[in-house]
Amino acid sequence: MAGFEDLMIGFNDNGYNTVDSFVDRAKELPTKNVSIYEIDFNPLNDANDSEEDKIENAEKIHEQGMVYTPLHVYRNKSHRHGSDKKYMLLGGHFRLDALLRNAELYPDAQKMVPVIVLPTPENETKELEMILLLNEVRPLQEEDFKRKVELYLKVWNGKAEAGEKPKGIQKRKWIAQRLGNRIGEKKVEKFIHEIEGYERVRKDTKEIEQDEIEQLVIDANMTEPVKEDNESSADKEERKRIVKNLKETMGRSVKIQNGWLCFQFADKSKNIDDFYSILNCLGFDDNGEMK
Repeated sequence: MAGFEDLMIGFNDNGYNTVDSFVDRAKELPTKNVSIYEIDFNPLNDANDSEEDKIENAEKIHEQGMVYTPLHVYRNKSHRHGSDKKYMLLGGHFRLDALLRNAELYPDAQKMVPVIVLPTPENETKELEMILLLNEVRPLQEEDFKRKVELYLKVWNGKAEAGEKPKGIQKRKWIAQRLGNRIGEKKVEKFIHEIEGYERVRKDTKEIEQDEIEQLVIDANMTEPVKEDNESSADKEERKRIVKNLKETMGRSVKIQNGWLCFQFADKSKNIDDFYSILNCLGFDDNGEMK
């Protein structure tokens, strides 16, 4: 039988496990039946379902007879979130809403539901992470993905503040994994930039080239810039080979210019901005500090 820590294997150590795998393993935990009136909705869950979707889902559940898949809850002994109910919901908000709606409309509607009782999360950051992991099985639109990225970004920042930031993995990759890789890392990064309000200020077009050189370059700790004219042919060829490898490995433009090693992080024509991923590739975090 799986334990709670077993479910987090691959998530805590940054190994890859899909959300579906996480949910499947959660089903191995023991279940019990509780009253739907003993479970409270979790205010940390930003489900954002429309009233129309909720009504349609309630009708479907009424037609099929009952909910068989367990909800995920924890015992709310400390009355977290100001709730006096016995259980706080972690996963299954859409289904609980449907059950409560049907209970008001139909006398014979299901009022007892199977639940898996998980340990109470240590803090709000871990609680939000559990909610996100347990509610990622439904189809999402682009605006839904952006909202999920924003919530996972909150989890990441909460972990960082607590000194628990995942090591050896980029923020965008960590978030993409928790979304089951249903959107790519570049899309996640784009959302992060929009959420954090990152916006590059461009100067006059005549100044762009030099401006980009100044901001894109990475100083290789050279005390004196190396002049290409003084390089031997062998050195030039070797550096050309290295630059070619960097381009292929990083998937972006790299060049040597006037003693500087330059990386392109923005492409206006393609609406791409990979500033932070460049930092991460070079071994720095998003604040420019060595990892």
